[in-house]
Amino acid sequence: MILFISFCKPDALEHFFPLIETGFDIFRLMVMGIIVLLYVSKRKNIDKFVTASIIYSIILIVFSAINHRLVIGTFMQLGSIIAIILLTDLLLEKDLLLCFDIMLFPLEILIYLNLLCIILFPDGMYSITRGIYGWTANELWLLGMDNALTPIFLLAICISVLRSYYVKGCLKLTLRSLFLLTGCTLTVLVRWPATLLVVIFISINYLIFHRIVLRLSALNIWVYTAICVFFFIYIVLLRCQDKFAFILEHLLGKSLTFTGRTPIWDRTIAEISMHPLWGYGMLSPDDAWLIVGHSHAHNMYLNVLIRGGLLAFIPFIIMHLLSIFKLSKCGRNYLTDFISIIFFCMILAFQVEAYTNHLCFLVIYLAYRSDFIFSQYQLQKLSKNNGLQKHMRIRNEDHFIKKSCCY
Repeated sequence: MILFISFCKPDALEHFFPLIETGFDIFRLMVMGIIVLLYVSKRKNIDKFVTASIIYSIILIVFSAINHRLVIGTFMQLGSIIAIILLTDLLLEKDLLLCFDIMLFPLEILIYLNLLCIILFPDGMYSITRGIYGWTANELWLLGMDNALTPIFLLAICISVLRSYYVKGCLKLTLRSLFLLTGCTLTVLVRWPATLLVVIFISINYLIFHRIVLRLSALNIWVYTAICVFFFIYIVLLRCQDKFAFILEHLLGKSLTFTGRTPIWDRTIAEISMHPLWGYGMLSPDDAWLIVGHSHAHNMYLNVLIRGGLLAFIPFIIMHLLSIFKLSKCGRNYLTDFISIIFFCMILAFQVEAYTNHLCFLVIYLAYRSDFIFSQYQLQKLSKNNGLQKHMRIRNEDHFIKKSCCY
């Protein structure tokens, strides 16, 4: 848990306690080294997903060095992605329930504390000013801005429900999971962030109507992927969002520019067309303002292209495809269907946000390991059934002996 906590640094730490934040980064660097040594000592073969993440990270680090960007910050951010994936791999192989318990506890604490901060400071705990144009964000809390909570919320919900499934043996939520979902829902209701609202709405509705969804053969991981590809082409590239004006303006309360995202997408696409194969490297907020007009591209896929071009985009998409193939390989069942929904929510959020939080990669990795998780559930279920059968056999034998004694 100590190793995992090093990857759960609250954004507010940098503002209120910069010295502690520096110490936290040094601690994380040490943890990254420890995880690599543990992984090597187990003599584990590097799988395809980890290989793709390493290639993706190396390309971005190289382009950052060539373009004289933030190499150390890039190494810390991308190294965290690889390290947390390796740590999760080690924990999954050791004990599935232990892995969920270790990862869930710090995420729950952060979500509850962040909700408390939102209630106590409705106008924000602090403000930051970034970029050469002095862009100011006032509504910041323990975990930063509201839409930045999406990877943390999705990961926590995914792990919590998987843990409930493991404990209950079916898709029935434990009291702990109900508390977590309530905390996430209250955060959304208090703040009403559009991206987080959509993903929480989809997740909770699946948990309510999962039996109906499972019967609909048309809804599967390939359909979810097609929806996201359609959104990227139809909305981000072709800009036909006026067809969905009712949803954007009336239901979500947003403008047809997606709160100013469309001009940022235009500038980003124009810059990408000038450097299609390689990008600018990891951009600082000031550099990003000069190039795309904001601190990031507000689209994860455009953000990868502006940073590393097609060379970085290819391994990034390969990670997605590996997860999609694994989910489709498991077939339709309550477990993989739920992981598919969480994966869908994450890549749907990628369409309107660009996350620097490494936890979003962990959501994709859990989808990649869905076949292993499903096999562990099958073994655990079989073990329970064997135990029940043995218990019933002993009871029947005892009853037969007592009945024989009576005769």
